[in-house]
This record gives sequence, structure tokens and C-alpha cells, in this order.
Amino acid sequence: MFLFDLGKMTLLSDLLPKYCKHLIGVSEQTRSLVFLHQNSWLCSINLANLTPGRYTQHFYVPDEYMSVRHEVLPVQTRDDNVVFCLHGELAVVINGLNFREMKALK
Repeated sequence: MFLFDLGKMTLLSDLLPKYCKHLIGVSEQTRSLVFLHQNSWLCSINLANLTPGRYTQHFYVPDEYMSVRHEVLPVQTRDDNVVFCLHGELAVVINGLNFREMKALK
């Protein structure tokens, strides 16, 4: 089973290099691509209904939650929680994707 229509990949290929700092994962529950925006907000794009020029912003990720050399990147769990490695320990953001604010691409 595919989570998205391959015919819509052109939009993602244009969007990701410009706005995506890191790809976090794909949510099976919301059918969304989850990524860290260049402005350090965790964001997503609904793959089932790609709205041109729009994405969803969830929560801000402080710079200290990202490793300087990007050796340990955040990951998304099966339950759509996001896990960061912070100073040798794990920080888990539970239900962080539940906050949603639609944003326009600039």
C-alpha cells in the first residue's frame, strides 16, 4: 500500500530542498510527510491532499535539540511522537503533532 500518489512528487521535490532542513518521517496515521523546516519548526505536509503552497506547522525545535554536526537526528515513533537526543539523553515530544497551524509557503 502506498501512502501517497507518485504523480504528486514534483511538488515535494520542489518544496523539500527549499524548506526542509531534515526529513523526520512519514506518519501513517495522518498520511503526512514530517520534516524540520529551515526556520526550526517541526512541520508536515499531508500527502493524501497536497494543498498547493500550504503546509502545517506543529512546534518549535530549539537549536540545542539538534546536534551541531547533525550526527544524531530526531526520529518519529510509530505513535507520531518525536524523539530528540539531548546531551546524551532522550527527549520525547508526545502529541506534538496534535497542534496544527496552517502556513503558506513564501
